[in-house]
Amino acid sequence: MRIGSCFIVIFAILLIVKVQKCKGSSADIDSLKLILRSSKNNENITLNQKIADSYYFSNYDSSLFYAQEALELAQKINDNTQVIKALILLAKVNNSIGNHKHSLQLFNQAKELCIKDSNYELLASVYIEITRYYNSKFNYNKVIATLDSALKIINKNNIKNLKPYAFNHISTVHININDIPSAKYYANSVSELALPNYNPEVMVHNLHIKARISNIEDTKQLSLDLLKKSLELSKKSKKENLTQLSYRRLAGYYIDFNSYDTAVTYIDSSIMLCNKLGYNIEKSALLTYKAHIEWMKNNFENSLKYNLEALKIRKSTGHKSSISSSLLNIGGNYTELGDYSLASKYLESGLEIAEEQKILKFIIRGYEKLGVLYELQGNYENALYYSNLKTR
Repeated sequence: MRIGSCFIVIFAILLIVKVQKCKGSSADIDSLKLILRSSKNNENITLNQKIADSYYFSNYDSSLFYAQEALELAQKINDNTQVIKALILLAKVNNSIGNHKHSLQLFNQAKELCIKDSNYELLASVYIEITRYYNSKFNYNKVIATLDSALKIINKNNIKNLKPYAFNHISTVHININDIPSAKYYANSVSELALPNYNPEVMVHNLHIKARISNIEDTKQLSLDLLKKSLELSKKSKKENLTQLSYRRLAGYYIDFNSYDTAVTYIDSSIMLCNKLGYNIEKSALLTYKAHIEWMKNNFENSLKYNLEALKIRKSTGHKSSISSSLLNIGGNYTELGDYSLASKYLESGLEIAEEQKILKFIIRGYEKLGVLYELQGNYENALYYSNLKTR
């Protein structure tokens, strides 16, 4: 290998490690692209995969493009491990933008390859990732069944590093079905499992899960203590993606208790890291937090401003469920501001996406908001119609 080529590969490896630590800032992604253009070997697969993974937090189109590049290169040299990893990422992105059927097909392709190659660690990972599809459909029975399959593979093949990760997922789904004792059991088991294979990402997410359980159990101070501990651990690990998420969770906690000034402090800290890391998708969610706070203060114009900003980001990323949510929020803003024509336009657009994607909670929200709108307009027949739809 020539000295110049050797330097490129070494630099690429160092940069990949950096990207793994922070989930990829825009500057790191640009550097990876520069190396990619200079590289003419199998490192291209890894580089494309890392760029695609980093873009998952900011731009779905770009993530799809580079994941597809990684897939085609891996297929060309018959590297099934890299093929599986590319298929998983493609499936995740497609699920996020609402292409659920294609997402499941890609997950199943990855699963079949794992079985063919007896790659049980990746097979367990595929099962865990498939829960994204079933979660998006609110099919929690299938989520539990899929995680059970993952856990059987993990136990049979003694894949210790995946067990805490799986338990976090199992705990979360039990929260969603309101089985709090089971959620606590799995959440508490993670601490012991994670010690031999310490992973700060697993532990931070576990603290967030435990905080959520404590909040449900009305042990509010414990919930706050756990969230603060997660922030401390995130900063200690020097993983800015975890720090950003911990700020967001603390913001959500203070919003729930109407401590809006404190919530905004954490929101702004989280947004600052989103800007640094290029996390546009996360940033849009934080802007909706600000919109909600302004709504609660009856500052509907400010709420509209933040919701419009969030919608602009979400349209650029193509995340259909988030677009639906923003459209419904904006429709509600225009209702409060008395612009019923624009309110109707945004609410109907948001509801159309929710119905197309079969997102029940947004469908119900759309019916509710349209009912309010028609009642304010004096159209009681339509108001009653949507009120009845909401309660079916």
